[in-house]
Amino acid sequence: GVPIPPYCMVIGVGDFEKLVPTQATIAPLSYYVSASDRSYALKGFSSADPALRMFSETVGPYPYEKLALIIGATRFGGMENSSAIVFTQTLFTNLDSEVSQAFGIPRGIEAVIAHEIAHQWFGDSVTGATWADLWLSEGFATYFAGMFIQRHDGQKSFQSYMRNAADSVFKYSKKAQTSIHDRDTEDLFGLLNANSYQKGAWVLHMLRSRLGDEIFLRAVRNYYQAHKNATATTEDFRAALERASGKNLGDFFERWVYEAGYPQYEMKWGWL
Repeated sequence: GVPIPPYCMVIGVGDFEKLVPTQATIAPLSYYVSASDRSYALKGFSSADPALRMFSETVGPYPYEKLALIIGATRFGGMENSSAIVFTQTLFTNLDSEVSQAFGIPRGIEAVIAHEIAHQWFGDSVTGATWADLWLSEGFATYFAGMFIQRHDGQKSFQSYMRNAADSVFKYSKKAQTSIHDRDTEDLFGLLNANSYQKGAWVLHMLRSRLGDEIFLRAVRNYYQAHKNATATTEDFRAALERASGKNLGDFFERWVYEAGYPQYEMKWGWL
């Protein structure tokens, strides 16, 4: 068997309709929904198999023997239980107005599905060693969902996704000056904030831009392989990046991960 984190264990009991898509290629896929969602489930979850394929190719083989997507009871938009993701009961009813041309479904749903599937690698298979390392789960899931949107919806959609992420970070920073690697917040649910999610995603985007896709993704694969079915720290991830790139990233991590806030520049100009 494959070990999973205790917080990712779940037992689901309910009056479900089970659907099995025919296009699944990476792992057996199944959808458990209410009777009222049955007619929409195959289309609504149609991004699941492409997300599984992309992350399997980008990061490593899917870590579990199957994947069930469940519309059920959760206090979150989605909960990344290992191999049995539970989505909020309103996933298919609170629909965005903008429809994805790639899948014929709202982009908001697409991002949530990709986010929770990315967690199967980041958070479930490789789990943060401490709660201060939560961004290794939530920041990664947020950014890899963005990378999925970039590949399947295009650069403009990706840029919009990242702009929205930046706006969330700036808004949060007005309320709290804490770092991504936060050892001071005692309320663990308080760590489910824009630092762990959106700022973590932006840190990954900046690293990808600084190192280039080839080195960045090689570092991510090496990091994943070294720590799958185990725990990892922020320093473990930094070490993987430094080995792959040959660069010292200590200053970058100190500024963006271990310190709070973001740079603010004052500029002056004049004629010479």
